[in-house]
Amino acid sequence: MASKTPLLLEIPQPVDSSWRLPAKRYPGRRGLDGRYRSEALELVREDHGRPPNPLEDIDGWLEALYLRALSGQTGPAVGQIIDAIEELFARQEIRRCDTLLERVDVSRFDTVEPLLAFLMATGRAKEQFISRERLRMNIVNRVQALLPERAQQLLAYVK
Repeated sequence: MASKTPLLLEIPQPVDSSWRLPAKRYPGRRGLDGRYRSEALELVREDHGRPPNPLEDIDGWLEALYLRALSGQTGPAVGQIIDAIEELFARQEIRRCDTLLERVDVSRFDTVEPLLAFLMATGRAKEQFISRERLRMNIVNRVQALLPERAQQLLAYVK
């Protein structure tokens, strides 16, 4: 008769979440309860917890973007990029937008979606930006490093 080995089950214990930063909830985005939680990504600031604004603080805005993208929140990161660039366009802050493009560190992204969002959002006014071509070349190199088999297909429509 074969001996029976007892099956050990590890039952996870609840994690104390009191250390986490206050999180915003976005109804209807994802999750089983229909809510999207952003924990430790919305930088808690004195101005009621809003993330940095690219009009006021480019480096702080980029830091929040890197954190969001690296935590797997690519959809919100893409939205953050497009919203910021659209706001800069609406206010005709071309120099500020060019400064933002100049300061983007493509090596801090581990997915291609946010990188492509920079190119898509600035494509209609690419002639107005001095640093966009350098950023485009950096993005092309990064996309080729991340997804070599799909890089040509992904970059075909983003000039």
